[in-house]
Amino acid sequence: MEEKNYRYFTLVRLNDKDVEFGRVKISSKSGSPLDAAKKLLTSICEYEGLTKNKKLECKAHFFIRETTSGSGKKVYGPYSGSFKKYDKPVIVKLKDGTIIKHKMYPHVMKVKSD
Repeated sequence: MEEKNYRYFTLVRLNDKDVEFGRVKISSKSGSPLDAAKKLLTSICEYEGLTKNKKLECKAHFFIRETTSGSGKKVYGPYSGSFKKYDKPVIVKLKDGTIIKHKMYPHVMKVKSD
């Protein structure tokens, strides 16, 4: 049987409302549900109409569900997330010479239940 290389996740609950959007794919070898939550935070901000520097205003409380074929469709969370600004931009140079400056990063934490 062929080994699965990816896991898929979707958003199921956002700020106490049921939703279903934002499918992401992460590596099954090194990825975790927290990695998927960080990727989904970008989808949440875009869904709320916040792009570029306005992402700093984006705050969310959400749950995600694994949708990988053959998985138990488990729900993970709750997660709380927002974007944070780097003290100093992180500069990445790609193989083709393109330079990308990352000015912010997704900050997502699993909320501990009482």
